[in-house]
Amino acid sequence: MSTPYPLSWGRIALSGVLAGVAGGISIDAFIYLTSLLPTHASILSLWQFIASTAFGKAAYTSSSYAWAGACMHFVVSIAWASGYAYVAQSKPAVSKQPLLSGLLFGLVVYVVMQFVLFSAQALKVPDALSVYLGVVAHTVFFGIPVAYVARMK
Repeated sequence: MSTPYPLSWGRIALSGVLAGVAGGISIDAFIYLTSLLPTHASILSLWQFIASTAFGKAAYTSSSYAWAGACMHFVVSIAWASGYAYVAQSKPAVSKQPLLSGLLFGLVVYVVMQFVLFSAQALKVPDALSVYLGVVAHTVFFGIPVAYVARMK
């Protein structure tokens, strides 16, 4: 089913980039405050973990891999947000309910990314707290910011 008006690809791209950066920063801040800061770990360790999905265990040997992980993180965040921006523009009902849409979108992102981590053999069997924090991170601190930023005119 097509939309009654032509899609603005420039707007979708801009919304995707802005929403992806906002969501990426927001989820990183949440993960830092809830998981890394209490263990006195650096945000670089999170980005090294992300890099390890592409480079393997070598990513833990040098902090320079952290910057590759940060780039990977923001590219993936922008890709997800661009997909959301496309759906929001092609289905106006999605952007009318950003809180609900963002929560559901974040849940989808969480589930799919768990499969990605599993396939990259980077996923350990999580405990209940890790699952809870992961769902909150992806729904509240990624999905909702993406939904609200992508909605801006």
